[in-house]
This record gives sequence, structure tokens and C-alpha cells, in this order.
Amino acid sequence: GGVSITNTGNLTGWGRLVSGLENVGRIDPFSATSVMGTFQVTGNFVQAGNGHYVADLGAFSAPRCDLLTVGVLAVLGGSLDLRLIPGFVHAPNDTFTVLSCPNIISSFAPVTWNGGPLAGQATVLYTPTAVRVVVNAATGVDPGVDPGSDAAATASLRFAPAGNLSSVAFALELPQSGRVQVKLYDVAGREAATLYDGTLGAGQHRLEPQGAARHLPSGAYIARAVIESGGRTTVRSAKTVVVH
Repeated sequence: GGVSITNTGNLTGWGRLVSGLENVGRIDPFSATSVMGTFQVTGNFVQAGNGHYVADLGAFSAPRCDLLTVGVLAVLGGSLDLRLIPGFVHAPNDTFTVLSCPNIISSFAPVTWNGGPLAGQATVLYTPTAVRVVVNAATGVDPGVDPGSDAAATASLRFAPAGNLSSVAFALELPQSGRVQVKLYDVAGREAATLYDGTLGAGQHRLEPQGAARHLPSGAYIARAVIESGGRTTVRSAKTVVVH
């Protein structure tokens, strides 16, 4: 079982929830002594399109922030609302981990900054196990990335739907060869198929379910690609819909 927050619901505070959590309302952690707090979900966490995760950013001797920890699987959607605590003056490259989980699927959209659109103030980074917010330099250039670096090279890595309404397929474009694992999940976070698990060369690849997994029921699905190449790990997610 699990806990569901409706679109008018509001979960605030800190502590440990011994179950899964589905959020289409609002989550806003805080502690007994601070506007920032940690909320732990031992099962799966699913945030749908109308959901909001409100994360406060600040510093007490070092950068700190709200943290949502998830025990099994996090399927992300809806809004990440970033707020600076009163009096906090951030600096370029300040880094905040707002969510941690062994397996993260998809990403937040939109992301807001102090109630307005995120417009270059920070970069949201998605790793296989964490969501981090990195404050940008005043120019809006991503911190720590120069045009010749490995990080800049990942910009040419592309992952997108390539099927139609009755079939599932994804296009993966690799700038260099690497180890690739692509899994498909339904919106509840259940694994539906493995699209690929092995080594792929540079170039474009079409990935689709094989065997019985070709006949997926109607619904929305999320593919998560984990690419290990050049000594770094990159995660990409893409959504598709099947209609029969």
C-alpha cells in the first residue's frame, strides 16, 4: 500500500513514511528547528503532472536544502519549486541535493525559482541516484562546463521517442561507444520491458521491445537510458503513449 496526496493536499514537516507515496498535491519539508528538513519515503515515490515538490535552499556554515529520500524508485513529474530562504546569498557552483533514490526515472517539469520561471539562475542535474541543483555563474553558463570537456560532449547524446501510437520505440544517438541499459516503466513505476542491455557503438540506434513485450497495453510509459561512456555515466529519460 501507499499514501496518496490529492491535488488539494499538502504534506509538510519531516520524518519517515513507511510506504510508498503518490503526490498530485504539494510536499514541503521542514524540521523542528529549521525551514529546511528531510522527508523519507521507504517505498516508491511517484509525482504526477499536477504535483509540486517545494525545496528550500540555504546555508548554515555550508549549503543546505530540503531533502526527499526515496527507498526504491522515484518516478518524477510535475513541478520542482525552488525557494531561497530569507537572507541567503548564493554563490556560483553552490550545489544542493534535493532528492536521493537508488533509481530515478524522468525529470521535473517545470522548475521554478522563488515563484518565477527558472531562467539561468541554476542548473538541475539528474544522476541515476540523485537530483542536484547547481547555482550558475552570473553569465548563466553552466558551472564547471567548458566547450572542450566531457560534460559538453554529452550535449550531442540524444534519446527520444521514435514509435507511433500503437508501438513503442526509442531513438538513441551516441557521440561515442558505451555500455547502455534502457528499461521501460509504466507510470506507476513498474518495469514493463528491457529495451537494451549491452554495448553500442557511436551513431543512431533504434530500440524497441522484443517478444511478448511488444504487446504492451494502452497507457503512458517512461524509458530510462543509462549510458556509461568515457568514464562518466549519463542518464536520459523519454516518455511515450500507447493507444490500441
